[in-house]
Amino acid sequence: MKEPALYERMGLPYINPDGYMNVADLEAQQAWYVAHGQVQQAATLQPLVDHSFIDFALKVLGPYTQ
Repeated sequence: MKEPALYERMGLPYINPDGYMNVADLEAQQAWYVAHGQVQQAATLQPLVDHSFIDFALKVLGPYTQ
């Protein structure tokens, strides 16, 4: 980066270490695409996200710890 001031405006990516999807963030991203005419209408995302495999794996392996 040639302009250090841009770091103040940038967001850092985040990935949940246990593997859960942030559905609220996906909905916010989708709303941006709808608002900017890139997508005609929003989809209901919650039914599309299935955390059951993650839940099972965490029961077997335990959650991420630092």
